[in-house]
Amino acid sequence: MQLQAGWPSCSDCDAPELHTQEERDLFAKAGLTSSIKDLKAPTDELDFILPLRLLLKINKDPGLKEKLSKVDVKVEDSKQRNSRVYGADSDAKIIDTITKKLKVTTSSAEVERVIALVEKFSMVLDGSRGIVAVYLELTQLTHSCSPNTYHVCWSDRRLLVKASRPIEEGEPITICKVDNAKCNLFRRKLLADALVDCQCPRCLDGTELGTGFSSLLCKSCPGSSCLISSTDPRNPSADWKCSGCNKTTKGSACSTKLESLESKLKEYSHPNDLEKILLGEGDWGELPRSSGIFYDVRLKLVTTYQYHQDFYFGEETFLKAKLGHIEECFGMRNKLCPGWGYPWVMLMFEKMNASVGLLVFQKMNEYPIVETNAFISQITAIPNEPTRMLIEEEDPSLLNAFRQSNQIAVEAREEQKTRRLINPCWQDEEDEDYWAGYT
Repeated sequence: MQLQAGWPSCSDCDAPELHTQEERDLFAKAGLTSSIKDLKAPTDELDFILPLRLLLKINKDPGLKEKLSKVDVKVEDSKQRNSRVYGADSDAKIIDTITKKLKVTTSSAEVERVIALVEKFSMVLDGSRGIVAVYLELTQLTHSCSPNTYHVCWSDRRLLVKASRPIEEGEPITICKVDNAKCNLFRRKLLADALVDCQCPRCLDGTELGTGFSSLLCKSCPGSSCLISSTDPRNPSADWKCSGCNKTTKGSACSTKLESLESKLKEYSHPNDLEKILLGEGDWGELPRSSGIFYDVRLKLVTTYQYHQDFYFGEETFLKAKLGHIEECFGMRNKLCPGWGYPWVMLMFEKMNASVGLLVFQKMNEYPIVETNAFISQITAIPNEPTRMLIEEEDPSLLNAFRQSNQIAVEAREEQKTRRLINPCWQDEEDEDYWAGYT
């Protein structure tokens, strides 16, 4: 990036169509210059650019203007959210720059609406540089926290929305813009920040499709197996009710408990400590095994085993523990948000990684041929679906990583063919055959 005419711009821009003559003329006429000196430092001085471009596009295209006038955006909600996220005067700065400094013929209300459109229908292109783009096609999609699609922005700025599972004829195309691995309570905050008023079945159900993902255990019921769930997850003040004794509890108290435990979880990072949490002792005993907080613990363990210095070298106990946590995560995802997606494929990669590590351990410790061969067959089947998903991805790195790990299993299968069973002269007739190594 270089400073040209007072503003950061690409020295060899690969998208000159974005920098229209109208935009250049506005800057030149207004004499508007930038005070940015450090191009790598975060800044809000460029925040007006995207609303400006959308506004200019709308003003030149009557059809687009009419279409967007029918799109439901809650401007007041957008203003409150932007004030909370970006600062109290964030929208006012953009309005002032467009209407007063650049003297664009428009009203403050129109700019406010454009800002709301940008915030609601934009996707991140490059999070490291804060680059986003507006995709008006998103106005045609329904939001769901159990979506039937997944999406990605490619380097050419295209937004690709792909089916994550078979979609029935007449079924709405749904998309999720937040982390749907979070429970209702924490996901509701993410949805508010994304300006999404989600009304999917999962968001309307305090039990989260019967899983208890955002529930607590009832202390009054024998055995503490009954769940206390919100009677209205979209209403923070709604009571929570036990599925067994029907006793109600104030929603604020239940929310506070979950928020406290989620905050407490941040203090733990070592796998041994995380494993203890899953035992459900103390305060953790108020959570059902299906809790979203326990899901977060399992995810932490999945992405810590094999990478933490104390668990770097492959050992059977922790590798099997990791694989167990992965299966638990898959079981919950299949109920809440089934199908392909990037969180799913990363879990599959961790499964592949742990399985190959366990295979190496079995080979080094001369496990029985039949057991090892059966495990190799399981491993070579793992990449089948991920490969189908990743084969069309722009970045092939994850696909190649799957293939490299799979090659280890394939080579192990070939090595197994060179092993043979022998019966030593001192073996008792009742003993099972065992393999003695390579021929």
